Amino acid sequence: MTDPLRRFSPWFYAAAAYNLTWGATNVLAPSLLARPLGLGPHGLVAWQGVGMLVLVYAPGYWWAARRPSQHVHLIAIALLGKTLGPIGFAWAAATGKLPLHFGLTILTNDLIWLPAFACYLHAATRRDGGLTALLSGAGSSPSKLRARRGAGQARSAAATNGPSRAEGLPGRGGHHEGSPSPDSQGRNHRVVPEAMQLVVVT
Repeated sequence: MTDPLRRFSPWFYAAAAYNLTWGATNVLAPSLLARPLGLGPHGLVAWQGVGMLVLVYAPGYWWAARRPSQHVHLIAIALLGKTLGPIGFAWAAATGKLPLHFGLTILTNDLIWLPAFACYLHAATRRDGGLTALLSGAGSSPSKLRARRGAGQARSAAATNGPSRAEGLPGRGGHHEGSPSPDSQGRNHRVVPEAMQLVVVT
């Protein structure tokens, strides 16, 4: 079954590639980006720490890209960080603690990702019971996804086959579902309810 949030996967793959590249660059060669941004040599260690924090999100985004419905809380935390980052920069720039051109990092690290991440979280929370369910820690565990998939398959099978099998309904002259019924050569077989078939297959 196709993941209902699969349309957001390209964004998460791109975020994984970006975080891997940007984070590794700043950990291994911190002055490469720090000096153009106006950061002195005394801040390189802290800058490497920022690179490490960005880098560790790369595998998380990769996992989210592969199975978007199973990593809603991870993206929620990422969205929180990408929201607080610009707020912190605005305060630092206003108080003279960071130069304005440092905002280029905020643009590439945070702002360009905000719309896609916010749209993903909106779609995920609507599907999973709302913001209250998200904040309470509820989410789409693999077991819940399997249950939702099985319920959808059962509804689809009932809609497709149910009305056309009047002979299996009680009170219409036919045999009851699950009771023996003769086949074309006089042998009896047991009709297995389709819901049970779905459970076995799942």
